[in-house]
Amino acid sequence: MTNLNHIKKFYKMPFLKRGLTVVAQGLKGRIVSFSKTSPYIHVKFPHSKRIGIFHPTWQMAYYDKSGKLLAKYED
Repeated sequence: MTNLNHIKKFYKMPFLKRGLTVVAQGLKGRIVSFSKTSPYIHVKFPHSKRIGIFHPTWQMAYYDKSGKLLAKYED
């Protein structure tokens, strides 16, 4: 099982995929990859060259292409 599939199954996030728009700790960005060794999501922000690494259920919101909220996690 790939780490993406593990995250989807363990955290019940079937919508999760690369390119998805997210708001991570209040900053809007896009998922660019997933950690190979731990359950973390790599997010690229338009204002930065760096990629942020985030836990998928800690202060995260996920949106589809139309902007509809798919899921939101506060803590």
